[in-house]
Amino acid sequence: MHRVHPGRLALLAVAALSLAACASDDTGSEPAPTREPTPRVPGTGSREPAAGTPTGPTEKPVGPSFGTLNTDLAATLMQSADDRPFFMVNLIKFREHAVYADGRKTGLTGKEANDLYSATGVQRLVAGGMRPAMFGNVVIDPTAPPVPAWDQVAIARYPSYAAFFAMTSDPKFQQGVEHKDAGVLTSTVLVTHRVVDAPPAAELPAAPAPVMLFELFAHAGTGISDRPDSLSAYLDGVAPLATANGGVALGTYAVVGALIGDGRAWDEAQVWWFPDRSSLDALLADPELATLTAARDADLEDSYRLLLSGAAVEPMGRQP
Repeated sequence: MHRVHPGRLALLAVAALSLAACASDDTGSEPAPTREPTPRVPGTGSREPAAGTPTGPTEKPVGPSFGTLNTDLAATLMQSADDRPFFMVNLIKFREHAVYADGRKTGLTGKEANDLYSATGVQRLVAGGMRPAMFGNVVIDPTAPPVPAWDQVAIARYPSYAAFFAMTSDPKFQQGVEHKDAGVLTSTVLVTHRVVDAPPAAELPAAPAPVMLFELFAHAGTGISDRPDSLSAYLDGVAPLATANGGVALGTYAVVGALIGDGRAWDEAQVWWFPDRSSLDALLADPELATLTAARDADLEDSYRLLLSGAAVEPMGRQP
């Protein structure tokens, strides 16, 4: 297995902090966040995430500082008998400077504070069965609008909901959690199941600088079960275009719910791997892709299309 930098492992575990906070809180369940429409950004097929403080109730929210915790979903997961593996999809924005809850003075950046988390809590997650699936840094084209407001995307596999809670209740995990909260400004954390599998990393072509295309869709708020025909047509059309440009599908993820977020609901995510940026750029410049995207967007509530550099792909969580 390719070794992942400890800082990357810390990013993959961002959702663990949120569930641990919920599990240790006795305030009871709150209503799930409601979707709040935001203006569409021209030419991107995406809407801007809420800026600054995440949306949510006016009272002090339960959970971490970097987003609103969906306590209804958290309670459902804790009570679930579903013992299947699941995946956490994390979209992460770092603070410019770390901000600790106790007000301590520090010269750390948000990313540096987040990386400290890997020395304790993340190692417990790995010992408990967490496996990285993929990681990438968000590339923002200077010619495009300033979207998205994310720095990194990471996906991690967990053996089951019960195993996840066992990991996060361990005191060894709790050590260092403050660094995660200090370093992350805002995050969307999605509980998902991968419904279309992916090849292991060993089967990907050798490439010195691979990139990934990550797409996230919102339509009916019911996962993939009510996918609009135009999105199905888009996905069917993208597959041969991506393959022709060296792309390899890295999985389809059906969203169970947004555990942490800014009030928006999501339905599914798709990930594609490309050997280099020029191969991905060739796909994005294809007029057929533009046509498919326009038809798709007419039936979507929201979407993201993120270009990820520094792409790290693990054996896709096949190990228990």
